[in-house]
This record gives sequence, structure tokens and C-alpha cells, in this order.
Amino acid sequence: MMGDYYSILARYTEFAEKIDAFDESELTNAELAYYLEVTNRVSQKLLRVAG
Repeated sequence: MMGDYYSILARYTEFAEKIDAFDESELTNAELAYYLEVTNRVSQKLLRVAG
């Protein structure tokens, strides 16, 4: 189970670095809506795993 945890943590770290580097100001409204949907979906998955 710890191996799974470290794998998930590594994937999250990679995702967080990419999201932090992303410039949302260049997005159209549709792209921003999708961006928010995806980041919300990832956050919800993390909450389920952490809970």
C-alpha cells in the first residue's frame, strides 16, 4: 500500500508542477471551464484517497 501511496504522490507532484506553471490568463471561457473541471476532478480524487 505504501508503494501505491508514493506512486500517487509522485504523480500528484508532477501534476501540481504543471498546473502551477500553466498560464490561465490566455484561456478562452470554454478552455477555462474545462481547466477548472479537470482540476476539480483531480482534487476530488485526492480527497477520496486522503479520507
